[in-house]
Amino acid sequence: MKRIVCSILSALTLFIALSCNNSDEKATITASLGVSVKNAGDVIEIPKRQSQTFEVNLTSDPGPEEALIVTLGANADLVEKYNAAHGTAYQMLPAEAYDLPTTPFILPRYNKTSSLETITLKGAGCVPGDIYILPLVANKVEGTAAYEMPEDKAAYILFKMLLPDQEGEGTEDDPYILNNVNAFLKIGAMLRDGETVYFKLANDIDLNGVEWEPINGTGKKIALDGDNHTISNLTASLFSVLEGGVENLTIDGVAISATTADCGVLAGVAGSAEKPNTVVAKNIVVKNAEITNTNNRIGGLIGYLQGGVVENVTVDCPVSGGQQVGGLIGRMEAGTLINCVATGDVTSTNYYTGGLVAFIQTATVKGCSATGKVNNASTGYSRAGGLIGQIHGGSVENCYATGDVEGLGHFGGGLIGVVDTQESVAISKSYATGSVTLPQTNNKAGAGALLGYIEKGTVSIENCYATGAIQARRWSSGFVGRNNTGILTIVNGYTTSDVSAIALPGASGIVLGNNGGAVSCSGFIAWNVSNWAFCFPADAVPTTGNYYGTEGTITSHAIALGWSSDIWDLSADEPKLK
Repeated sequence: MKRIVCSILSALTLFIALSCNNSDEKATITASLGVSVKNAGDVIEIPKRQSQTFEVNLTSDPGPEEALIVTLGANADLVEKYNAAHGTAYQMLPAEAYDLPTTPFILPRYNKTSSLETITLKGAGCVPGDIYILPLVANKVEGTAAYEMPEDKAAYILFKMLLPDQEGEGTEDDPYILNNVNAFLKIGAMLRDGETVYFKLANDIDLNGVEWEPINGTGKKIALDGDNHTISNLTASLFSVLEGGVENLTIDGVAISATTADCGVLAGVAGSAEKPNTVVAKNIVVKNAEITNTNNRIGGLIGYLQGGVVENVTVDCPVSGGQQVGGLIGRMEAGTLINCVATGDVTSTNYYTGGLVAFIQTATVKGCSATGKVNNASTGYSRAGGLIGQIHGGSVENCYATGDVEGLGHFGGGLIGVVDTQESVAISKSYATGSVTLPQTNNKAGAGALLGYIEKGTVSIENCYATGAIQARRWSSGFVGRNNTGILTIVNGYTTSDVSAIALPGASGIVLGNNGGAVSCSGFIAWNVSNWAFCFPADAVPTTGNYYGTEGTITSHAIALGWSSDIWDLSADEPKLK
């Protein structure tokens, strides 16, 4: 009997022990929670200013022994681990770019799947085109069941915000934002009659492979802000007609070959004489460009400028054409040029060629320069100038030209080829250093190291100098080649030009050939020149208050003549403009 009781007690003890072990095992069963996003794909792409909602599911393996209430969260600590595992460098999606569920998941007892909730992605604060990552985890869990959230069961959303082709309304406060080539190609269609439409570039525009058709803005005004972006691989003028303005833009890579008149990298025709103070072009750079055209009014920037302001523009563009060909502008009938630079060589087969502008009707040119070689192949009246081919009125101030000037016909100047006007032309604080070459045969005439020829009008030249060598047959000199019937006043200036290659009738330091005009000269220094002027009829520029010869230095004579140190740097042997 005793043995039976012991056996029963042993069995009972084993059962209790096994029961305890089974209870312990149940207590340590842990729910493994995971998050998944439906239809997320590899990278979710959403256009800017749009949003998209995705379904999010919570799973458990196995189902929890007790119900759980789970709040979804984003774990930024997992970003670095993801990047290390995948060789990426994604940033955490900004908090303003997504909305998490406002209600928690309910995961009932023993269930492996929760009810669905949603997450909204909207891209606020994201850089378009960059890829961001959002690791989603069970952030907060309420309940008594044991659980864990393995890193490999987090939901990793990859997100990229896309730019639409364009944004905005086209007004001054809300311009059209052009994000890509597709939007840029639609500019012409978005212009509206009778009002100004505003555009702004958001990215560089590459027109490689695009058969570009110039934008015709006739009667339609545009304001285009390049926002310091670049348009590249242009094969025709950006605008055939530009009414309005373009600013803050680089145009890089231009190859234009054309036969139609009015051609320039920015525009064929631009501006308006009715609004001379309106900005047409500002803060623009043209580089790696070339224009070849057999027609007229061809410019590195604008073929035909009808008025307006062009400011802070640099153009490196060799230009060749027929008549009225300029490194910056072909023909300019009104307006203002401020701080503009042209560096390309300029070649024409007919009248009017200028390193900066070929032909000016009436304009203000201030703080501008040209450095390219100027070549005119006309055997008639070349009218070529290192800066300006011919000017009919206006002013030139603080300007210079350094390129050589060559013509096969009459009239060439280191700075200006010809002045021909009933109005006045004022040239001040400017200089030219390039040589001027006309044929020494066929009686070609009118070469001047600063100004080639004055047909008529009132011309004042103050605080200017010229240093380029002169080669011509007649009516040429180291400063002004010939004054026909103009009224010329020269105040404070000098020339060091080599005039020994002037064939007939001799070499002059100031004006050679004064045909019925009037010359007034004071404070002028003709360096290394033995004659003031050879004139027809004979007219001598007075030596009183001027100097010609080689004694001392140019600066010493300039000081003696009373030149202003506010205008001139008088510290070296040759004065330079400040």
